Amino acid sequence: MNKPLETSRAPNESELLSLVVPVFNERSMLPLFFEHVLPILASLDIRSEIVVVDDGSEDGSAEFVRTFIKRKSSIRLVKLSRNFGKEAAVTAGLEHAKGDAVIVLDADLQDPPEYIPEMVRSWKSGFDVVLMQR
Repeated sequence: MNKPLETSRAPNESELLSLVVPVFNERSMLPLFFEHVLPILASLDIRSEIVVVDDGSEDGSAEFVRTFIKRKSSIRLVKLSRNFGKEAAVTAGLEHAKGDAVIVLDADLQDPPEYIPEMVRSWKSGFDVVLMQR
């Protein structure tokens, strides 16, 4: 389907975008992830939050995220008791996300965060689901 669905959604400054980020032993990638993602989210005309789901990491990933939470209140951490797998981590993130729209993004940057603005534009133009493929 190439045409957006008709919608009554009007621009609303109180809209919230949630970024769900499943993490398993990604401590070494997290600084680069935040370096890329935070400026992109800041450039959007919508409020945003990042929900990082630590899927039982043993490399200090959760502790690193906690340091960012102290500096950036829009980041939240969900810590699973052990490694349940990516699908369970994504599900936990979706359950904790508060946004009107949710984007799932891997912390290893395999999916370029630079596409986030395009996805948000598509959503705001009326699409209910926006999928991107590398």
